[in-house]
Amino acid sequence: IGNEETEDGYLANLLEIFEECVRVVKNSGSIVFNLGDKYLDGSLALIPYKFAIKVTETNKVYLINQLNW
Repeated sequence: IGNEETEDGYLANLLEIFEECVRVVKNSGSIVFNLGDKYLDGSLALIPYKFAIKVTETNKVYLINQLNW
């Protein structure tokens, strides 16, 4: 994971893993997902933000916090 040829492929693989995390966590549980960004054409690709948007659109989860390092 992380060496896919396209951004969409990378996000699809991340979502597949995340969906399994959602499946096994109890309803009152939390998931912490530490995800770095990638550079495309000299600029950040904003992968963590795109991932967060896709997760909240496709799963019954809520984004309640974000930490930047």
